Amino acid sequence: MELLKSDLAEFTQVIQNDTVSTIAATALAFKEKLNVEESTEGCHNISKGLSSFLGAISEACTPAVEESDVPHVKTVKDTQMRFSEPYDGVKIRLCNLQANPATYCAKPDEQYNFWLSSFSLEDEKWTISNLLVNRPEIRDLYAKLVPNEVAHNDFWYRYFYKVHELHQVSTAMC
Repeated sequence: MELLKSDLAEFTQVIQNDTVSTIAATALAFKEKLNVEESTEGCHNISKGLSSFLGAISEACTPAVEESDVPHVKTVKDTQMRFSEPYDGVKIRLCNLQANPATYCAKPDEQYNFWLSSFSLEDEKWTISNLLVNRPEIRDLYAKLVPNEVAHNDFWYRYFYKVHELHQVSTAMC
């Protein structure tokens, strides 16, 4: 368990360092792009340059993925980038849900036990691994809450129940 914790801590540190480097490079590129546009043709080009720069950032931050031979695993094919999809309300609510400690700690409602009877945590092992690797907010909350405040199974049952509720609400709205 200590080995896993140290690996997660090291992974978190690497991600944080890479994020800081990326933000610094983005800020520098942003500053340079604004200076070039400002010196050439005035305010109209500044807004146009800003818009194209933000589009380039979106493209650069969203790698193209393809299914690999291993089921349920997506890998980055190469550095070829694609346009990102705009965030919709469901994605934003999902991100908020993932970062909220109440998602994992709050006692579920009466519908929870009915939902739980048809849910298999075993079937979600890959998803759990993927979330712990790719979602630092979930990984941090997991490290903070499990097992001191909530059991491992309860943490994930509550998460998947909240995601289920979110999908039900979004389906009902369509």
